[in-house]
Amino acid sequence: MTASSLEPAGFSRPDRPRRAQHGTTNQVFIDRQRGTVTKVFTPPADDVHWRSQDREVSALRLPGLGPLVPRLLTVDSSRMTTALLEATPLPELIASSDDDSTTRCRLAASTGTALRRIHGVRAGHVTALAWAEGGSQPWWDVFWARLRKTAARVCELDGELRPFVHPALDALERRLPLSCPPRLGLLHGDYGGANLLIRRGDVASPEAVVVDWEWAAIGDVDYDLCRIEWLILVGRDARHWAGPRARAAFYDAYGGDFTDDDASSRKIACYGGLMALGDLVRQLTEHSPADRRIITWLTSISRMHPIG
Repeated sequence: MTASSLEPAGFSRPDRPRRAQHGTTNQVFIDRQRGTVTKVFTPPADDVHWRSQDREVSALRLPGLGPLVPRLLTVDSSRMTTALLEATPLPELIASSDDDSTTRCRLAASTGTALRRIHGVRAGHVTALAWAEGGSQPWWDVFWARLRKTAARVCELDGELRPFVHPALDALERRLPLSCPPRLGLLHGDYGGANLLIRRGDVASPEAVVVDWEWAAIGDVDYDLCRIEWLILVGRDARHWAGPRARAAFYDAYGGDFTDDDASSRKIACYGGLMALGDLVRQLTEHSPADRRIITWLTSISRMHPIG
């Protein structure tokens, strides 16, 4: 992270750590003098998020990730400290309005290369990264249990959403892609946006660094790709993946085109369902109105035809 981009307005005490803008489940402090970033973990708004400090620490300790992640310095029961990176959050580097600019394509390719390396890391022996305790349950069983739990929590928080949630859940159950086995490996779980930092962003070969591993898991690595595609489908800010050439550059670097068959679309629907419902839980527990784009997307899922 660059300290300059994260320093609060009016800050004038360079001898004290600076609090960075961050997500809802933790606080981040940058100490430029010591060259450190400290993340203080707080309980998530609801346990359906399944985020944890153990997941992040376990991921950062994997030897196969190496320069792709910040160097872990210290850990205790509620915080961890990593080395400060001289890198820039990806969104700050995308200044051009041209979705297919050369710079955007180079950045997309660097993030595709990084994700390919992440998915190839051997991590199946790390218990903290399993979706189920001990990792004994099949991937689909664990995934479906989480999906149902998250759906139930949404309806508990706002009963008026039941007519949108229940039909979508029924449609997803009919379309579970059991015919396409999961590609098991290490997944990041929240790949994109400000979780991607870029070293040497001003040269022809930028290098991506990936932060915020609270959702890391051993599971179907297509989950990360589904997240990218789902963000485009629901109209979120996908930034560097938005244009055709940039998107092609990402997949060329990653290896292959993810969205070239119906099995891919079914995975996007299933994983996107969990992402959508998880977002609703977060919004409702924060007393924010439900995102209408997500409601519209769930409605479109409920109208899908069954497979076969």
